[in-house]
Amino acid sequence: MNLKEYHTLILASLLHDVGKLLNKPEGGPHPEIGEAFLRRPECAQWLQSDKFTEDVDFDLLCYLVRWHVPCTGAPPASEAYKALRSRLSIADQLSSGERNWEKPSCSDREGSSDRALDAIFNPLYLGRPLAAAQPKYRPVPLHPKDAFPQTGSEPLTAIDYAATLRGFEQGFVYALEHVQNWRELEAWTYALLERYTWAVPSDVHRDPPQIALFDHARTSCAIAAALYIRAHAENAPGESMFLLIQGDISGVQDYIYTVANVGPGGVAKRLRARSFFITALTEVLAHRLRDTLVPGYPLPIAAQIIGGGAQFVILAPDLPEVRENLVLIRREVNRWLWNEFQGDLAVILEFLPLTQSDLIDESNIYKAFENLGEKIKTAKRHRLGDLLQADGVWQPDAFKWEAEPYPHGDCPSCRRLPARAAEGAPVDERLCARCYQDRVLSEQIVKANYIGYYTGPAPGEPTAATLTIFDGDAARHVVVAEAREALPPGWYQLDGFGHETPTPDAPALIRHFANYVPRFKDFVALTRYCTEERACVYGRYTDDDTCGILVHPEDGRMEHFPTLQTFGCIAAAAAEQDDGSLGSQLLGVLRADVDNLGLLFSRGTGTRRSLSRMAMLSRMMDLFFSGWVHHTLEHPPDGKRYDHIYTVYAGGDDLCLVGPWDVVIDFSHYLAEKFAEYVGYNPNVTLSAAITVTKPKYPISTAAQQAGEWLDHRAKDAGRNRLHLFGVTVRWRDLPDYDETLSVALAEDLKKLEACTPLTWDDLWPWAELLDGELRRWRLDKARGIRYPVSTGFAHRLLTYAEMARNWKETGEISSEDLLYLARLAYDLGRNVVKSDAVDERTKRQLSRLTHLANHRVMAELRLPVTYALYRNRERSREI
Repeated sequence: MNLKEYHTLILASLLHDVGKLLNKPEGGPHPEIGEAFLRRPECAQWLQSDKFTEDVDFDLLCYLVRWHVPCTGAPPASEAYKALRSRLSIADQLSSGERNWEKPSCSDREGSSDRALDAIFNPLYLGRPLAAAQPKYRPVPLHPKDAFPQTGSEPLTAIDYAATLRGFEQGFVYALEHVQNWRELEAWTYALLERYTWAVPSDVHRDPPQIALFDHARTSCAIAAALYIRAHAENAPGESMFLLIQGDISGVQDYIYTVANVGPGGVAKRLRARSFFITALTEVLAHRLRDTLVPGYPLPIAAQIIGGGAQFVILAPDLPEVRENLVLIRREVNRWLWNEFQGDLAVILEFLPLTQSDLIDESNIYKAFENLGEKIKTAKRHRLGDLLQADGVWQPDAFKWEAEPYPHGDCPSCRRLPARAAEGAPVDERLCARCYQDRVLSEQIVKANYIGYYTGPAPGEPTAATLTIFDGDAARHVVVAEAREALPPGWYQLDGFGHETPTPDAPALIRHFANYVPRFKDFVALTRYCTEERACVYGRYTDDDTCGILVHPEDGRMEHFPTLQTFGCIAAAAAEQDDGSLGSQLLGVLRADVDNLGLLFSRGTGTRRSLSRMAMLSRMMDLFFSGWVHHTLEHPPDGKRYDHIYTVYAGGDDLCLVGPWDVVIDFSHYLAEKFAEYVGYNPNVTLSAAITVTKPKYPISTAAQQAGEWLDHRAKDAGRNRLHLFGVTVRWRDLPDYDETLSVALAEDLKKLEACTPLTWDDLWPWAELLDGELRRWRLDKARGIRYPVSTGFAHRLLTYAEMARNWKETGEISSEDLLYLARLAYDLGRNVVKSDAVDERTKRQLSRLTHLANHRVMAELRLPVTYALYRNRERSREI
């Protein structure tokens, strides 16, 4: 093998179709346009400069870009050039095998360049009829807020492409000038393609075009690199050319949530740090595999075709040493995790061999992902097995953990490791070394704009902002920093939060990382917020013994900002009324994830299955949860208070958020609405959620686990596309019925599930708003000494009547006692509300509707709106 050839092939694979961006919207032969771009003086001078002579063969790069499409007329070339051209051509075809199944929609190979990219979610089908309108992406620079498809996008014009074309051309030239080595060049090229070609069709002739140029380019690169290594191996196996490798961090939920409430702010900070650690561990493990599976020939960044949510999938060449290295790395990593976390966390690494035909055959690529997922599930049932047994025999010594002495007892937070000080010392001094690091690291993460990754010895003096993962020569360090200059030199990868344009100080790779947490930007913001009227359960910021928000673990009272808000601060923002009054001081814990994700990725794609499609589906799904969620919390819509919501984690296809209970409820509906818009209103792609409402001093880990139970066993078991809140499950929206093509048995089961939750959010939420307004009126009148009949007492009686109606709904039978609810409600309304001149006629008519038998389903679920209104209008107290 030749490293210069290998690097040139990687760069050519990423750029082989760049002409499909540069020819927009006029059209034209993209190979020629791509080569001409590389030969521009502003590009050629840098690509041929001394800093790239060891890694890039400029003539070979131009040759591969120009002649990667099989055609006649190619100039004479060496056998090496022809072999590399062949591998790139094969990779191009394997990446987009779908082209083999669909006839071109036009005869002109370079025509129809005014077509927009169809939303990747449009064709996903699990039984509900697809909408007639097929929304499309706008070809704009990537930003989560702009990743929503729209209708009426075509035909595209030069104006539509102006920012994208200008950004890519200027960015690539700027990167060539400023990067210092091959690794930086690869990262910049990859990042620029993501930023500017995420919404450019890779093939305008496909009908409809649904694969982005970026996803086609990166999967082509992954395949080409594997083909190159495989072709030069002496001991390659038979037909199997590739390994599809999946990594999964097992035990994430338990690890994140097993922190005890040992003082104000402690849990919030440790949750933040533990969530970040899982992200860092997943990323670093993927880096290690890419760098070391094939010694001396690191796999490209593009080899990681799927990532997010503590998982990743890598495409590698199938070689004996690759398989052996996988087993060795898994054992070494799990040994390290066992020593560090005593079995709380484990790495699952499984692989599946693939042939070239597997990447083209739609049924095979679907089965590969499905089978690999099943192997991961099986491996999770006996995680750490390769450490605890050998040849099927248990190894008793492996179960032993060489623990440190516990002179001061165990850590008051994790209850696992030794405390650093005796009882009676401040909590921060008693925390074990790991929990203390969590506490300190969390403050750095809140301010972080950059993540630097390092190998070998720690970069400079160890700091609180450094995580060291793995031991010895395999050690990797993750350094977070607010400013670029705060990072020590020597990083091998630099990620940035946000969407920077190329500058010498900006990182190439952009990390879509849901990192938002509420914070006080300065001392003035804290003093304005933390007032006596808020009645925070932890008292005022001036009391270090109860609040502690200004107590720094290192140097006593803190004066550095921004500082993370505690869950007490967040709960104190709940139930704010327009008149300045405050209701119940409670937290809301939201868990949500995508329904039927496995089926959507496998069977939902129908006959449209390819590696590039799987990669794009995963990327776009993760972009919503890790990108859009973060942006929305940081920059909420006008009038919304989502910036009070704390991110425990969000990425892949799920999230866990904590915030003021009423703000979280409002955000959950907004989330469902925006997700529906994000997937082009495809009725087969839905979201389910559950919310736990709890006191601010209640263990957040227990509340999050409860929300997870309700998500799985209330929202999803009732049919999905649902929210569970206050003991009531509702559908987010009406969806079309399942097609008749479904089996009769399945159709009947689905109908039963629909019958379980006949009401939607829109059926119940108007009642929440009505009752909230009425109780607010009661509260204000009460303060003026005026009696208003729609009171909290009336609301509590409504709850009693609703419970009677619920018994009827759930049992299908109604007792004589339950039957009386209609009469009692009618009497109550008639005596206390209808006859009152203080209540307006509209409210009287609305409430009287509840006495109609036809509305018994609404009455049965009235617990949700009544509870909401009561909590919003309950007098605030610190005794919570």
